[in-house]
Amino acid sequence: NFIDFWARDSFWALLGSIKLGDYDQVENNFKQFLRLQRKNGQIHYRIISVNQFLKYLRIKKRFKKPIPNYNSIMGAPVVDQNSLLIIAAGEYIKNDRGKKYIQEMFPKFENAFSWLKKQTSPRYGLIREGLFANWMDHVFKSGIVLNNNILYYKASATMAFMSHELGNSEQQKRYERATDK
Repeated sequence: NFIDFWARDSFWALLGSIKLGDYDQVENNFKQFLRLQRKNGQIHYRIISVNQFLKYLRIKKRFKKPIPNYNSIMGAPVVDQNSLLIIAAGEYIKNDRGKKYIQEMFPKFENAFSWLKKQTSPRYGLIREGLFANWMDHVFKSGIVLNNNILYYKASATMAFMSHELGNSEQQKRYERATDK
């Protein structure tokens, strides 16, 4: 039943593509998601190509153009894809070609992290997610959830690491403070 293109699956797979040296695939994947990044920094969590309701009736009505989804079925923003995008970028920057690419695209990664940071609760500094808005989108839960906060922590640390690799100590310190918080 899964014919959609999922960000989380794609970004986890990028880690393998990086290890294999399949850099064209890595960059094509980043471009696909960064091209559809919202101005506020949110990355879509999937791209659908068929009508979701009709799909479960076994009627595959394809859209003329695939449609990016940013929010859960309940309208809550999905957040893990932003963290996973940044984590994958942090692995890609570890080689010369990746470093050059990430340096060029770094403002988009910063925008993705900025949006992610806005999803934290002011009281705790942790990600709060809405109903059905994580990888377990079939489970009836919301609030502060461990998985997304571990990914957020790793994304914060990765932003500090990438800033260091790109020679920007001021940005590095800012992201280290976010990680510490």
